[in-house]
Amino acid sequence: TPASMEVTPMNSGERVFAVTIDLLGLIGFSTFVSSITTRMTQLRSLSQAKAQKDYDLRTFLHNNGISIEMRTAVMGFASSYKNVLKTKTDYGSIDVICNLPLRLKRLVTNELHFPYLRKHPCFSALISLDQQFAEDIANTALSGRALHKGEALFLTGELAEGMYFVMNSAELVSTAPLMSYRRLACEIEVTAGQWVCEAAILMEGWRFR
Repeated sequence: TPASMEVTPMNSGERVFAVTIDLLGLIGFSTFVSSITTRMTQLRSLSQAKAQKDYDLRTFLHNNGISIEMRTAVMGFASSYKNVLKTKTDYGSIDVICNLPLRLKRLVTNELHFPYLRKHPCFSALISLDQQFAEDIANTALSGRALHKGEALFLTGELAEGMYFVMNSAELVSTAPLMSYRRLACEIEVTAGQWVCEAAILMEGWRFR
């Protein structure tokens, strides 16, 4: 070791061994310290970027005379929105996934979407009868959307653009309802694996009710 000790090399072979161990220890320790320093620098940069975004938001709200109640609501949304971004990653934002060869990208998309599509009887039958067509749907007609707590997915009377499959984050396993669908005096709880508004793909011009 680099520290002094009673055991010393007595011949050339032992000296070569001792010098080699000292060099390996020095290189290993330097690498370890360097990796920690790099990681701390990255964390500091992320923290500074987050703080700058929070500062810009507060400055915007203050300079434009936004009321305290509205500021609180906006900041609360910002906090929950950040948590949604942490728990859900859109594959479209990952460069490697976007630039995969077409065949490999289709296979990845199939594994991403097919488990949820198979829960619907119509799409399950479609996958069994014509998987190529189902793959075209998965690659061109599906998109993901992450919601924060309390956010409305749609409003009554709006023109429906499609149906929605409700899915949980892969690392969160829970049977608790993820959202509620209210129509008139009836409120229906929707859990992961269920879907809503399938009439939108059957009727043109259908509106949320």
